[in-house]
Amino acid sequence: MEFKRGISIGIIFYLVSFTIGGILSLGLDFNPDNLTLVFTISAVVSMIILTGIFSYWYFKKEDIKKGYKEGLKLGLVFLIVGA
Repeated sequence: MEFKRGISIGIIFYLVSFTIGGILSLGLDFNPDNLTLVFTISAVVSMIILTGIFSYWYFKKEDIKKGYKEGLKLGLVFLIVGA
C-alpha cells in the first residue's frame, strides 16, 4: 500500500465530505435537536458514493495491488484520517 497516496486521498476525501455535509445541512435545514430521516439517508448515501469514488481513484493507479486486504487497509486509512 502506498501510504502517502492513501493519506493524501483520505485528506481530500475528508474535505469533500465535510463540504458536502455542510451543503446538506444548509439545504435540508438541519436541526440537531430533530434529526430527520431524510438528512440521515442523504448523508449515508453521499458517504457511500464518495467512498466508492475515492477508492476508485486510489486503485486507478496500475502499480497498486487490488484486493480486499488492500481495500481494508485503505478503509482504515480513511477512517484514521477522518477521525
